[in-house]
Amino acid sequence: MSEVLRAKEPADLTTYEAVVRSFGYGYRLNSEEHAAVRAALEQAVRKSPDSSDAWAMLAMSYIEEYSNRFNPRPDPVVWLSQGRALLS
Repeated sequence: MSEVLRAKEPADLTTYEAVVRSFGYGYRLNSEEHAAVRAALEQAVRKSPDSSDAWAMLAMSYIEEYSNRFNPRPDPVVWLSQGRALLS
């Protein structure tokens, strides 16, 4: 299923599809896949702020950003601000 969803742009995924796509990330650990999954999940929590699954997988993508240095953002404190901003 996640293979089919990889053909779609991250912004075009539903919340459920973004979560399913994020499950496939574990099989393709690379910075390109990480960037797409993170973008899809950030969009998903904007669309559905009550989706605990989307928030959980987004948190995992932030952990990967730190632990594997995939697409690191310049300041970790900014991550917290961006997380809060997603709810606005």
